[in-house]
Amino acid sequence: LRRFRQSITSVNRRLTRMRPSRRYGFDYLGSRHDTATSLLVAIDVSGSMTRDDIDAGLSIVHRFFKHGMQSIDVLFFDTKIQGDVIKLRRARHAYQVSGRGGTNFDPVMRYIETQRSYDGLLVYTDGFATVPQPPDNASTRVMWLFRDEATYRQMHEKLSSIGPAAFVRST
Repeated sequence: LRRFRQSITSVNRRLTRMRPSRRYGFDYLGSRHDTATSLLVAIDVSGSMTRDDIDAGLSIVHRFFKHGMQSIDVLFFDTKIQGDVIKLRRARHAYQVSGRGGTNFDPVMRYIETQRSYDGLLVYTDGFATVPQPPDNASTRVMWLFRDEATYRQMHEKLSSIGPAAFVRST
């Protein structure tokens, strides 16, 4: 997750007189780089995901705020996208979850194709679904996060063409 977070951090350059130019000193403006990342987290709310699994996915989203993320968009999905995208600027403790059907990754991949403003997509799932078509939007990095190691071992090679995968280690 740390490598994924570092790879999606975009850098915005801003000129400032408070820092000297590396080449010309204080004669010219220096630059300051601010980070502004747009991350979408898609959480699987199918019937095979327990409430504890969904809570574990949301706690991972909350940890991103500790590492400098300004806002995160959260999307719930099963066979389709459930509800609207939730824009989080800080951690929340109560969520309304609907759906609880089967699992299909295609609606999330099609959503990423239409919304090109995201730097990264993190899909938290149990992995019990067919492999989707990769999105046409190549600028958005995709990472798969599985709820356990068993489904990671089954699915990570199949999904490696879309993006890297990891699993949540149970404590």
